[in-house]
Amino acid sequence: MKLVKQKGSANNLRIMPRIVFEDWQPSDLKVFFMEPFAQNEQNAFIEEIKKVCKQWKFDGLVLEIFSKIGKYIDKSVKFIQKLGLAMNEQGLKLILVYPPFRGYPSDEFFIKAFNEIHPYVEAVSVMTYDFSSTQKPGPNAPLYWLRLCIEKLIDNEESPLKRSKILMGLNFYGHSYTANGGGFIIGAEYIELLKYAKSHQALLYNNNTAENYIEVRTIQGTRKIFYPTLYSIQKRLDLAHELGTGIAIWELGQGLDYFYDLF
Repeated sequence: MKLVKQKGSANNLRIMPRIVFEDWQPSDLKVFFMEPFAQNEQNAFIEEIKKVCKQWKFDGLVLEIFSKIGKYIDKSVKFIQKLGLAMNEQGLKLILVYPPFRGYPSDEFFIKAFNEIHPYVEAVSVMTYDFSSTQKPGPNAPLYWLRLCIEKLIDNEESPLKRSKILMGLNFYGHSYTANGGGFIIGAEYIELLKYAKSHQALLYNNNTAENYIEVRTIQGTRKIFYPTLYSIQKRLDLAHELGTGIAIWELGQGLDYFYDLF
């Protein structure tokens, strides 16, 4: 921690660990969000977070909660507000991981909740990636979908301050699809797969999604690969600039070294 802080001091580096509400049992969640125990449990959680941040000289935390708490999601807003206030009193920052718009009934809750939450957090990091999956192969994060996700949280009348608290998710990984499924790939795997491309073969580009892709034939069979390029990343940086948001990269180390030439 000391070494990282020293190296990053000139660039105002902040270190904020990611805290995930994961593997909690229904009984645990009930105690945490429902009275008569909720206040005590939440206060104990907040005190422990402040203690850890002080001990390790963290600058705050990144909280992932919405995707993990099921039916108690409507109880989470008050807790996030309380946590944000407590963190701010200690000079600590809170970044909240936020789900993207997918057309689910719960999406309306998140759109409304953003208005209640954004004054209490440093930023919300919107997970604008994983648009497709092995069950439904396709682009990682179509540009039109990124725009929709952000515009659902803000409108043209909203203040620049509210927009600046949104971090648009930017994936540095990709997908490699096969007839049997496929999965995530990172930079080194992508380079290995490109070795199967024919000498005259070029990356293809979809104007609608603003993503590049290529299809190669490997020993294991044909693979269709979606992976970021300098051009596709630049299009997303341009969108963030247009909408007045920041970006959140998922994640450092997964991309190609020259991606950082754009920043």
